[in-house]
Amino acid sequence: MNIKPTVYIKTHGCKLNQSDTLTLNNEFHANGYELTNNEQDADVVVLNTCTVTSTADSKARQYINTTTRKHPDALVVITGCYAQSQSKQLTEMYTNCLVLGNEDKPNLVAKVSEKISQTELDIPSFLPNLNKTRAMVKIQEGCNQVCAYCIVPKVRGREKSIPVHHIISQINKYHSQGFQEVVLTGTQLGTYGFETPGTTLRYLLEEILQSTSIPRIRVSSLQAHEIDSSLLLLWQDQRLQNHLHIPLQSGDNTVLENMRRKYTTEEFKTAVEMTREIISDVSITTDWIIGFPGETDQQFENSVNFVKSTKFADIHPFTYSTRAGTSAAYMSMHVSATVKKTRMSLALHLKSASSMAFKQSMIGKQFPVLWESYDKHEHAIGYTANYIRVNGTRTRNNNVITNEVLQELKDDGTVLC
Repeated sequence: MNIKPTVYIKTHGCKLNQSDTLTLNNEFHANGYELTNNEQDADVVVLNTCTVTSTADSKARQYINTTTRKHPDALVVITGCYAQSQSKQLTEMYTNCLVLGNEDKPNLVAKVSEKISQTELDIPSFLPNLNKTRAMVKIQEGCNQVCAYCIVPKVRGREKSIPVHHIISQINKYHSQGFQEVVLTGTQLGTYGFETPGTTLRYLLEEILQSTSIPRIRVSSLQAHEIDSSLLLLWQDQRLQNHLHIPLQSGDNTVLENMRRKYTTEEFKTAVEMTREIISDVSITTDWIIGFPGETDQQFENSVNFVKSTKFADIHPFTYSTRAGTSAAYMSMHVSATVKKTRMSLALHLKSASSMAFKQSMIGKQFPVLWESYDKHEHAIGYTANYIRVNGTRTRNNNVITNEVLQELKDDGTVLC
């Protein structure tokens, strides 16, 4: 019997990467590797990278540099979107690392085994508990939209839907492994099934509700123009969690057009209002790009006013970052770093105020909470159905769902129950 090599996977970026990481965990396990939560114990360290911004690239390089310095005997594997877009550069920079892009992920475990000369490992009888309560399930890959600023179509490819039966099988597998929640992930969930007549996101959700029993199902992100009442009415089934992430990117119609987004602010507002009318206590979160090329002070102010009036549960603002190969990289009138920094400061203030206001509006209400971990003070941490992070004032067991009344909002944003 061979000594089983240990594997640690570090994930940067989006829920798609988290889904890919979970798949890799299962594949390593099925091939006889031992999974670990501690990278210092690992024979193989896999970094699943993001490249949506230059900051993401820098974060990846920093992690690789630190890991190769601290753990020189470990095989470091660089995969994900940064590895896909800059394979040659990373291979030249890190000659002792294995660089495998998204296209190579299906063969990653085999390539690692070949690299470290491991074969015929005994397969453990169970998958170790890696302190996970929520599984990311990829339902589609790639993007056909090609927004002006976005590198995703180049690193994730064209849209491709995962077959319904495969998704249902994966959800049931994760439920059998002890997961209490799945998050349906993809780049463009609203166009799911476009390749097959009669197959839509609504159809997929109906099939999941009928063919699985996992307690909580979360849809990760929807575009405003993909939302309609027939889809939202499915949320009458409380297994579908009342939280939707609807990316805004800008609250100015001219900027949205320059970005090549497929909706106006008026259409976005209609989608938000419809969602709130149909789904009780829904949490709507968003993304907001600061300093897109050509964005004037007035256009930024329009965004600020729109964000204020929409009253999001939370906002993810991030400064525009030039990505080679996107059309926005060639636009004129790029916003200076100083202006972007000033605007970001205001956006972060608005994010905090918006989040606090939403949490305050939920105090006194009861929600099912999935308990997931503990903080440094041993207080239980969990998430409501509408994705409010809460702290328990008494002992809770991990990976258990209990009904809780939200009791108090602290000045630091902590919600107690």
